[in-house]
Amino acid sequence: MKATEREPHLVLETSDPPAYRATVGCNRMRGSYGLYGETLTFSPAASTMMACPEPLDGFERGLGDALAEATGFAVECETLILKNAEGDPLAIFTAVYF
Repeated sequence: MKATEREPHLVLETSDPPAYRATVGCNRMRGSYGLYGETLTFSPAASTMMACPEPLDGFERGLGDALAEATGFAVECETLILKNAEGDPLAIFTAVYF
């Protein structure tokens, strides 16, 4: 990875209000999230607006769509699975740092 590249990540911060930050390696996204029992929702992200090369631009749109559609989740070991209202997986994240 070059010094100018960002490592893809999704971080759920336990601030007040709860906030998330994310990137697929190009633009930085930030917003709030709500966790209510088994429901997990994300606000629309504020984002930097750099032009991203392929395939990052497609990955970024996909992440934004997954966050917007997410209503549920599952945690399996170090894996977070975001799910839609029907329970279908939208995105899968694996923790690499503890």
